Amino acid sequence: MVKKLGIGIAAYLSAITLFTGMTFNISAQDSGGASFGKDSPVRITEEHKARAAELVSKMTLEEKIDYISSVKSFVLRPVERLGIPEIKMADGPQGIRNNTISTLYPSGILTAATFNRELANRLGHSLGQDAKARGVAVLLGPGVNIYRAPQCGRNYEYMGEDPFLTSETAKQYILGVQAEGVLATVKHFVANNQLEHVRHSVSSDVDERTLNEIYFPAFRKAVQEAGVASVMDSYNLVWGCHSTENPWLNIEVLRNQWGFDGIVMSDWTSVYSTLGAANGGLDLECPKGVYFTKERLLPLIESGAVSEKTIDEKVQHLLQTFIAFGLLDRPMQDKSIPLDNPQSCNTALDIAREGVVLLENRNGCLPISKKSKILVMGPNATEIPTGGGSGFVTPYSTVSVYDGMKTVHGEKKVTLLSDEGLYRNILPWVYADSTYAVKGFRADYYCNNRPEGKIFKTVIEENPTHYWKYGSPFEGMPADGFSVVWNGVLKAEVSGKVRVRMSGDDGYRLFVNGENVGGHWSNHSLSSRSVFFDIEKGKTYSLKFEFFDNAGEGTVVFDAGVMDKEKLVKALGEATDVVFCAGFNSSSEGEGFDRPFAMPKDQTDLINLVSSLHDKVSVIVNAGGGVDFNGWSENVESVLMAWYPGQEGGRAIAEVLTGKISPSGRLPVSIENKWEDNPVFNSYYDKNKRVTYTEGVYVGYRGYAKSGISPKYPFGYGLSYSSFSYDSLKIEKTGVNKAKVSFVVTNTGNMDAAEVIQIYVGDNESSVKRPVIELKEYSKIFLKKGESRSVSLNLGEDAFSFFDVDTKRFIVEPGVFTVYVGHSSADLVLKGEVDLSEIDDKNIRLTELLSKMTVEEKVGQLVLVSGKWDLTGPTEGKEYLDDIRSGKCGNVFNVLTVENIRKLQKVAVEESRLGIPLLFGYDEVHGYKTIFPIPLAESCSWNLDAIEKSARTGAVEASASGLNWVYAPMVDISYDPRWGRVAEGAGEDPWLGSLIAAARVKGIQGKSLADSNTVMACVKHYAAYGAPIAGREYNTVDMSDRQFREVYLPPYAAAVSAGAGSVMTSFNEFDGIPATANKYLLEDILRNELGFKGLVVTDFSSMAEMIAHGYSEDVPHAALQSIEAGVDMDMMGDVYYEALADLVKSGKVPESLLDRAVMRVLEAKESLGLFDDPYRYCNLEREKNDVRTGEHLKQARQSACESMVLLENDGILPLAEGEKIAVIGSLATTPGDYIGCWSAQGFRFKDISILEALYQRAGKENVFYARGCDVAKPDTSGFATALDVASKADKVVFVMGESRDMSGEAAARSDIRIPGVQTDLLKRLVEAGNKVAVVLVNGRPLDLSRESVLASAILEAWCPGSMGGPAVADVLYNDYNPSGKLTMTFPRSIGQVPMTYAEKNTGRPNIGKGKYLSRYIDIPNSPLYPFGHGLSYTTFSYGEINLSSPVLEYGGAIRASVKVANTGHYEGTEIVQMYIRDLCGSVTRPVKQLKGFKRITLKPGESREVVFDITPETISFLRQDMTWGPEPGDFNIFIGSSSDSGCLKSSDFKYVQE
Repeated sequence: MVKKLGIGIAAYLSAITLFTGMTFNISAQDSGGASFGKDSPVRITEEHKARAAELVSKMTLEEKIDYISSVKSFVLRPVERLGIPEIKMADGPQGIRNNTISTLYPSGILTAATFNRELANRLGHSLGQDAKARGVAVLLGPGVNIYRAPQCGRNYEYMGEDPFLTSETAKQYILGVQAEGVLATVKHFVANNQLEHVRHSVSSDVDERTLNEIYFPAFRKAVQEAGVASVMDSYNLVWGCHSTENPWLNIEVLRNQWGFDGIVMSDWTSVYSTLGAANGGLDLECPKGVYFTKERLLPLIESGAVSEKTIDEKVQHLLQTFIAFGLLDRPMQDKSIPLDNPQSCNTALDIAREGVVLLENRNGCLPISKKSKILVMGPNATEIPTGGGSGFVTPYSTVSVYDGMKTVHGEKKVTLLSDEGLYRNILPWVYADSTYAVKGFRADYYCNNRPEGKIFKTVIEENPTHYWKYGSPFEGMPADGFSVVWNGVLKAEVSGKVRVRMSGDDGYRLFVNGENVGGHWSNHSLSSRSVFFDIEKGKTYSLKFEFFDNAGEGTVVFDAGVMDKEKLVKALGEATDVVFCAGFNSSSEGEGFDRPFAMPKDQTDLINLVSSLHDKVSVIVNAGGGVDFNGWSENVESVLMAWYPGQEGGRAIAEVLTGKISPSGRLPVSIENKWEDNPVFNSYYDKNKRVTYTEGVYVGYRGYAKSGISPKYPFGYGLSYSSFSYDSLKIEKTGVNKAKVSFVVTNTGNMDAAEVIQIYVGDNESSVKRPVIELKEYSKIFLKKGESRSVSLNLGEDAFSFFDVDTKRFIVEPGVFTVYVGHSSADLVLKGEVDLSEIDDKNIRLTELLSKMTVEEKVGQLVLVSGKWDLTGPTEGKEYLDDIRSGKCGNVFNVLTVENIRKLQKVAVEESRLGIPLLFGYDEVHGYKTIFPIPLAESCSWNLDAIEKSARTGAVEASASGLNWVYAPMVDISYDPRWGRVAEGAGEDPWLGSLIAAARVKGIQGKSLADSNTVMACVKHYAAYGAPIAGREYNTVDMSDRQFREVYLPPYAAAVSAGAGSVMTSFNEFDGIPATANKYLLEDILRNELGFKGLVVTDFSSMAEMIAHGYSEDVPHAALQSIEAGVDMDMMGDVYYEALADLVKSGKVPESLLDRAVMRVLEAKESLGLFDDPYRYCNLEREKNDVRTGEHLKQARQSACESMVLLENDGILPLAEGEKIAVIGSLATTPGDYIGCWSAQGFRFKDISILEALYQRAGKENVFYARGCDVAKPDTSGFATALDVASKADKVVFVMGESRDMSGEAAARSDIRIPGVQTDLLKRLVEAGNKVAVVLVNGRPLDLSRESVLASAILEAWCPGSMGGPAVADVLYNDYNPSGKLTMTFPRSIGQVPMTYAEKNTGRPNIGKGKYLSRYIDIPNSPLYPFGHGLSYTTFSYGEINLSSPVLEYGGAIRASVKVANTGHYEGTEIVQMYIRDLCGSVTRPVKQLKGFKRITLKPGESREVVFDITPETISFLRQDMTWGPEPGDFNIFIGSSSDSGCLKSSDFKYVQE
């Protein structure tokens, strides 16, 4: 049956017309909805592990033991009480095999022969969809063992002899499968590539270097780059230890070296002991528990030989992997996917089209003429063969070569001579005995696996062929362990040579006239053999055919015939072309046995006979590897290696034969002239079953190059109907141990065709013996006839490295390497050298790139525009997509989601001339989708680790969403709460602010910007933005250089020192010059003093705003001033865009100045890895799985708790269980206000309100609510209801403060009292006799002078973020004891601001009585709540300060200690603060400065000595001469709970410099 796929040649050619870089560019429709390059590894996160660990903790030991083996073949048992479902597995290297009909894809070796990464990816997607359609969650594929010898029965499942080709193909296969939510299983780990018939007992003894260079790479890449879910151990031993019991392989290599977190499973029946496998790293025994059972494991656990922790780890590995893929949270079957999926059929066809390899084409035999009459014949003419075992799949339909030729060439011009037609069936000539009375065989059945003893049953059968599978022949007989003997007498009706084809699972053999003429008499899976004998007409022959089944499936096939030569001659005479389909099939090549190198003799004899009678014979070879081509291939005109081409293979072969497409497959193996030539000839067979891989790394073409022996067909070889030339080779170093190889390829033939470009590398001189050449890159490109294409491919460090057994790592030795480019490993037409002997710290790639850029393209790298995806450009309608294409825009912000960012990045990389990737920026200030407390609030936790972690989480979420640059941290110090942006900073103290600035940079940028879950930080706003006159946004800043350097500069310096990649200029002027053009700030201080090497970007349009400042005359003037001052990038100002190129061309701006700025931008992109992978942040799976996770929300809740500050409490808090609580205030129900300003994408989620959280915590029956009033409206109509509700409660919680938009940018307030009538309502509630606890939601310090008198308690919750509601409930009920301390002073009145604890004394300090002192006449000087203030539900006492010495000497240190005790009733955290005062200096000094703090947690009654070290650096400051350092003199030291002198213990010391 021929399936009508509706896939025309035109559609196929259209699909492959565009090639990009490495692979075909197939449309999403053609590729089954998948788009190559978008798939990202599925990673097991800490959240997945935590959830798995929780499940493991709930399982009994017996349940855990049950879980580490299959409940039955291909099924993992459920644990229903814990919500763990049944999970189905299926063999799947070439299709879904078990108990189903599914798409039969081409074999793995054919997929590798395509040399097409995209097709491998499509295969993975299609397999994943086929699996989902059937509810299969775990696919047991791909197979990646390296091909050594053609005899190995499983070669067809694997991907050839080269580790690079295999690993790249497998990587894309796995990414595709797992992108569909199906677990892939890479197998068989490791060196399962020899003596398949004794696989349970043979040892692969491979040296360490060879393992790492040849046999590990595909597994390593599967784990590290593809994120494979599961690894299947092999049957064989490695150095005498079974893989399933090998801790070095399963634990040291897989887990410790490669970081594998997934599942290690056994192959079917490949577990050989309980203790060895349990402690050897195996997680799952398949197909069912034999060794991993309670009966075997419990005694070992009880004796201590196996720990329960080991069992826990196995279950943990299973569950965390299933959780990562969502198997516990979704149905595993997708019924919307057709079982017989047309998209899967398309994939199978496209792979077959590109994987068949044309080996010979003498005299232009192919393509076959359109007018030709074609005879199709051979054993595989009407079937699509495949290998046997786990790769065998039953398809809905197949297209044989005969079917395909009829479809493609025309049914009337194609004739079939089938084997049935060619060989006359002789079975009707067989009789049960010599009486010739009964036709057929006498069959004797035995109930044992040898045909001996008592006969169970005797019957007459016409044919010994039976497919019992797992059943028994008759009722009463066993399904395993039986045998049969068929006896008959053949009475020949003609003379000729009889061909008998036998197959069996297990053993079979044939006797003719008592002589054993052949068979396969051993335990094995299905295999086939052919035998021949002559007969003469009229004579009789005794036949005895024996079969036994040992275990597993029971199958036996017997076919006998004699050739009809006259019929053959007649058919050949009527044909102009002959297509002969030969080779192996599932019974002659497959799992469990090796096959011969030579094809069956009956086939080669027939080929020679046919070629002697016809001069245009094309042979199609089906095999999983090389065959012996000698003795027959030289007699035919063409040979096509079709491997096992899958269900659509006949169509693909017909298209190649007839020239509808040009063959483009290339050999992924070397095919030897004779078996003795193979480099592993002396190390494949071993009678002792210890196979030492004596060839080492010289397997395949590596070995042929070493020996000088030429194979019949070399690795990478394959003919085309066209021809290709290569020229213009250029090899450039692009970095340390990196190079770019460029050349031009031209289609010089007469047909549009694809070429596989292959790049090999050789080390000219090495300390170890290395292969002459090794494949290190490849690319498939499609060229029309006459077309030329410039190709550039990159070689990374792995292209030049080898495994060093001494250091146990891959190294690159300095020296000269030769790079070869060409058609195959034996036809390398270009050669060049690259010298890696010099370590070049300079980024060659960027310098070269800069040299290629036009002035306009350079300016484009300095342009940063904002966009929304539904707009075509930034403000004023600029078409920035066109600007990106033309290189006039190199950076974008405010574009969100991976999908949209990828679209823009694709424009930049694939549609612009130079392909420079974009930076994508965003204001992610305190979280992306998981919103943490505003930075001011979080600073009140004084928890640097938590602050760094929250910044890390924000970066993880931003990077998962496609962003690579965030405009954070904001490190501006401010003393003025009128300024709305105090919400974004860390408060008023420069020392603490510096620590927090560094922590945030480290969190954002992680350990390395090269990691795809880190982003570049942008420190803002440089400089002194937090000191605007009158606290008004964007206002002028006027301060001394000393104040700037002492107070405002330190956090910027700390952020730069922490490695911040970028700095943003501020809007304000500094010393009369706008910061954006202030060379003193940007060059003298930032670059020269602080050593900043990154890029400087303006704030939004601040460059253009210099015109309004009155500093720039016009746009060109602003551009000139900015570039000269050191600004690298213009954010939304259009200044550089409009004017900079003309300034350079006119000579007003030196091009070197432009180049300096461009290089900084390029270096930022390089540091982020964007040149190596522009789409590294465009990971849909990360966007789905790494954003707003349960772990992130848990972290945000803890951060919110730690950030809250208890300002007042007369004992009303904590709330008691069972109390009736009245909740008042509109802010109790508006969680949108909790996320505060600059809350990124947090607004997209409905968070839990404070009211809802209290309902959940206290019970709805205990909580009453009344809105009372709004935040700012003067409406008092809700007062009465609020008073009524309050009267029913024991206590009142009034949530009051500011709405979200009252703080942040452009939110300066002249009155910082609580707005609206909220305080009036508070007063009414208190006057009515209610005890009121105020919860503040706000983004700045407020004037709480009225509220502090009225309220019984005040909890400063700030804008607490996504989890603010639950966190408030946690604190109110003492589920978290408040520990926050203020980092910004709360004034008594607006008249006191700006205000800081670190004030200086005047000549008339506020000491004692008298009028003429520095004081107010209406209020005290002191703040309402000082810096460092914060209460707890417990109390702490401080002892006196103990100094190790009263004198601090130059270069020395003294230690200050104090005993802190928890004197209350609750466990609590105290922030112990140390302040220093310099009593006299060369310039006036503050009354105190924070110089240390410690967070300690104490249980009730517990005490601890807290120690601080004081060094000369501790007391250093900016001296009169503007140098930094200490001065001799007297100092006060204060230690206590806040900066308030009444809360501090004090002591004195002296500093001396002699």
